[in-house]
Amino acid sequence: TNNASIKRLNLQTNFISYDEEQCARFSCTRLAVQCEELHIRVKSRISICYLIKTMYNLRLVYVKYDDDEYDSLRPITGNEKFDNSEKHDIISWLWEQLLGIRRFVEITGCYKNVVLRLS
Repeated sequence: TNNASIKRLNLQTNFISYDEEQCARFSCTRLAVQCEELHIRVKSRISICYLIKTMYNLRLVYVKYDDDEYDSLRPITGNEKFDNSEKHDIISWLWEQLLGIRRFVEITGCYKNVVLRLS
């Protein structure tokens, strides 16, 4: 067996946002299976869950995500760029979705960016 691993893979530099189908295809590749640190941009927060659930060697994930259906449910305020409720919503949502799937050391985030540290 080949025990080679990919320590770090940066897919944010290509300016592409991956949708659910693209994340599903990517997660089945040899490169993804070996990856320990992933930097990626996704279209929807559900894609973050899919990657975490299927890429077992991941230890650190940096995600930029685009607007998704959950953002459209938030009330619009006059101070959208100062609204931190989204930050807490995504972190809580990820904890709920991934509870029991993977062990997390930490999930942090700020507007449209999330960092997940896995054990």
